[in-house]
Amino acid sequence: MNLVSGSTTVDVGTLGPLAVEEITWTVRGIEPGVGTIRVVVDSDNAGTRESEVELEVVPALALYPALEPAAVNVQTQTWTTLRVNVSNVASYTATDVTVEITLPSGLTARQPTTVELGAMDPGENRSVAWTIDIHTTGIFEIGIDVTSTNASTNSAVVTLFAVTEKVIVFDQAHGQYYDAARMSAFIDFLEEYGMPIVINNGTISETMLDATALLIIPNPKVEFTTDEIQAIKDFVNEGGSLLVTGDWYRYVFPEILNPITEDFGITWWKGDVYDDDDNLGAPYYPIIYTFATNTIADILTRGVESIYYSGTALNITGGVSPIVLGNDDFPNATYALEQAEDGTILSVIGNGTEVVLVAAVELPNGGRVVASGSSALFGRTDFFEHNKPFITNVMSWLLRALKLDVSVVVPAAAYANTCLLYTSPSPRDRG
Repeated sequence: MNLVSGSTTVDVGTLGPLAVEEITWTVRGIEPGVGTIRVVVDSDNAGTRESEVELEVVPALALYPALEPAAVNVQTQTWTTLRVNVSNVASYTATDVTVEITLPSGLTARQPTTVELGAMDPGENRSVAWTIDIHTTGIFEIGIDVTSTNASTNSAVVTLFAVTEKVIVFDQAHGQYYDAARMSAFIDFLEEYGMPIVINNGTISETMLDATALLIIPNPKVEFTTDEIQAIKDFVNEGGSLLVTGDWYRYVFPEILNPITEDFGITWWKGDVYDDDDNLGAPYYPIIYTFATNTIADILTRGVESIYYSGTALNITGGVSPIVLGNDDFPNATYALEQAEDGTILSVIGNGTEVVLVAAVELPNGGRVVASGSSALFGRTDFFEHNKPFITNVMSWLLRALKLDVSVVVPAAAYANTCLLYTSPSPRDRG
């Protein structure tokens, strides 16, 4: 950091009783990081006081890269598109802005790898795209660097999966609170199945899903495009596996979830599940020990005594199998309420085993879907540890496999389409 103008020392002179003097400095960050500014006040007759303030310097040029798709089955397609959005978040004009990508062996770009953007005004956004040709299989890291003559540099890395075998795709491109960072224990657990894991920050496309065995969509808050919805439905109808999870009434959006799952017989309530008797200290954290009796439920609940839950309820029709149900220990049975975002109760969804918390369906062509009204079931660390037997059964069924007991020699997980800037979502008043 340095001072834009003026001196680091200011002579205030004499201050009368209760007098206040305000001094302003303009400081510019030289490079990203966290620094400390120390202010010392000294007086001939009033002693010395000092205080510190911590200042975080973020890059003036923000990078938002995305590969579309981030996973490619090279037997059907041998290229992908890298899009990079550059934003000047500083209060001054950035001059001579240049974006450069670095490609590993096995990848080439159809366009020049260095692009000069020139001057960028405060708040201005620019987009650059490259078509990347894939010449071999592998897991490739592509570097992106943005430089300027008067603004700090920034860099990011995206990971491309060029495969002939299937991968697991974890979507966090649709405003998810339960992203890969919050669900890190679950992501680590998925590595035990020996498949590469793609953390998706871009568009869900047919090409990506051609290389996918399992698509995981934690509770989304941003709508999917018509093309994305159709690609997901085609993926399941052609034999793929899908895990979709929701949340409690304030944060679950049936209008976003229903277009994905309603064709498979599953729709979502905007509500919450409660149990006044069996819970983790609050009725909206129920402990559920009641499971349905059917072929799929028997597989998914084998060896499971109970699950911790926080979320909404499901409505199922047709050939969908209920898996986890509300407890029916009347008069203290589990119940579910339809509620507005402000908590206003709109209706009673059901009581006891009328309440469906988790459901599953297997299509005649082999496609499989599991829907859970709770993302916390998988995502909260304390819930995950307790629910691990159930989660293991669910993942093994969706992947049609048992967990591997051997190590794999290729990286099993990587964060695709990530950049170095991260903004934490606003805290929530419950998990």
